[in-house]
Amino acid sequence: MSSKNVLVIPDLHCPAMHPQAIRFLKRVQKEHNCGKVIFIGDIVDHAAMSYHEKATGMASATDEFLAAYKQVRRLYKAFPRATWITGNHDCLSKRQAETAGIPTEFIKPLNEVYNVSGWKMVQRYDEYEHNGVFYLHGDKGRGGQRNPAYSNAVERGINIVQGHHHSAAGVEWIETGHKQVFGMQVGCLVDPDALAFSYGRKFNRKPMLGCGVVINGKPQFIPF
Repeated sequence: MSSKNVLVIPDLHCPAMHPQAIRFLKRVQKEHNCGKVIFIGDIVDHAAMSYHEKATGMASATDEFLAAYKQVRRLYKAFPRATWITGNHDCLSKRQAETAGIPTEFIKPLNEVYNVSGWKMVQRYDEYEHNGVFYLHGDKGRGGQRNPAYSNAVERGINIVQGHHHSAAGVEWIETGHKQVFGMQVGCLVDPDALAFSYGRKFNRKPMLGCGVVINGKPQFIPF
């Protein structure tokens, strides 16, 4: 596997990960010879800890955690070395602790909670740079456009890969006259029928399933 080639795993929202996600991701990793694996954020959903209304029938916080833990362990077995960029859903326990005034010293790091010590953690809002490309979750900067990653790349003049916006996917480039810059949205790999995503029924745009790869610095979105 080439360390120059990157598999970018999009939002998964365990335990609502698509049941065929890991099989698909392993196939993409092999086909594109990806030696580097980056989770773009929101590996876990933590819906029971959300600040939003919950659909009736959803699992308790404990049951949701146990189900998510099983899926994360499957991911860890498939990708024992990876980088986990913390998303807004990943850190809901920390956010709720801050709301309640609980000191951060009482909160375990996510890689300890989910027993994934081989994964490198990147804190929320931080970026991970690899071979001239900046990877971030996508819950900062510009959002709401067709391709928020491209808008952020143009504004900052750097190559950006991000997730967070489930219905956005693809690559756009700009030539500045001095260099070429791209922005890639990597979609998601969630189960659209999960109760956690019932809120999306009212929206025209639906989850775009797939993942991203960056091959020798060149990005590509791979549809599911």
